[in-house]
Amino acid sequence: KNPSLSEGLKTGMTSFIPQNMEPRPVSPINPIAKAVRVGILFPFLDNKATVQKEKLVEFYEGFLLAVQDMKSSGVNIEVYTFDSGLEKDIKRLVSILGTSEMANLDVLIGGTSQEQIDILTDFSNQTGVRYVIPFGGLKQNTIQGKRRVYQYVSSLSSLFNPIAKTFAQKFRGNNIIFVEEMGSDNNKKGFVSELKKELTSNGIAYKELRESVSLNDELKAVVSSSTNNIIIPTSASSASLQRRVKAMDNSEDGVRFSLFGYPEWQTYHNLYNTLHKYDATIYSTFYLNEGEQKVQSVMSQYRKWYNKSVAWSFPRYAFLGYDMGVFFISGINKEGADFDARVSSLRVPTLQSAMYFNRPKSDSGYVNTGFYFVRFKTNSSVEKTEYK
Repeated sequence: KNPSLSEGLKTGMTSFIPQNMEPRPVSPINPIAKAVRVGILFPFLDNKATVQKEKLVEFYEGFLLAVQDMKSSGVNIEVYTFDSGLEKDIKRLVSILGTSEMANLDVLIGGTSQEQIDILTDFSNQTGVRYVIPFGGLKQNTIQGKRRVYQYVSSLSSLFNPIAKTFAQKFRGNNIIFVEEMGSDNNKKGFVSELKKELTSNGIAYKELRESVSLNDELKAVVSSSTNNIIIPTSASSASLQRRVKAMDNSEDGVRFSLFGYPEWQTYHNLYNTLHKYDATIYSTFYLNEGEQKVQSVMSQYRKWYNKSVAWSFPRYAFLGYDMGVFFISGINKEGADFDARVSSLRVPTLQSAMYFNRPKSDSGYVNTGFYFVRFKTNSSVEKTEYK
């Protein structure tokens, strides 16, 4: 129930072998059915890796739970897991990629540094093995010319335009008010600029409020009493949000408000009541609704298997691994050799990660362009809608 890396992380599905490069795959449930063959390559034991080794283990543990769920539904899976050695020493990684097991995979997941990722994308290009880059922070053009590479995490800035388009469609008819305050870091200037541009191109009016003396008084001058007023701070900070809300609380009776904001807001658990009070909507590529029955089930499984709770982080690495496992294993099992051609229309229920893979250029790999609008409804429920 509590597998240990030092002991080889031996489970009923796969063997993690940090010191022995020979993989030991899972025995098929049905020898006749073709197995989905998955390779995992991480520097699990490197204390100085780009991604903390504890988070890599959590990712892998969540991935194993997805393997268990898929196997329970009858999917035949073989998992080959290797420790790729020290992140800055690529000799071990190159040696592993030279084995016959790697060349026959359906999908390979791994790499934490740009150097490792470059080697793995080249391997994918040369062998035709699908390769999933699991984390962000990539240099530009990493997937250019690498047609079977999947970029799982996109930069939010690359999604500002589709997010702005979605906002314009959903909130047309509201009295839209951007609120900037003196002394604020205004750390959302990039998104705010893109959103204003989109609103203007669609003929949607908006107001800009630059607090100078009293936000309470200045807000009164721009709000509407006949329609909903949607407030958009130009900073994602907790302090900025609380000051906006205080002014909204002090507004005249009968004035309706809602909030639109940022991924960071989901980490402000002490302000959730406020978000629900003002029917707040945020955009994000990650959101885990811990009230969902399936999320609770996975968390319970995780405690049972590993004798610990899923660690708090944003995003949760165990659920990154779980979602990635479910998406690629079930998709490849269903579509087989046609997976790449059909991935843009493939819809697999995930728990934390929005997933819509598209090829931005004809000669590039695939990029995940999925994102959520998460609405904190006034009845204390949460509505999560996926877009691309």
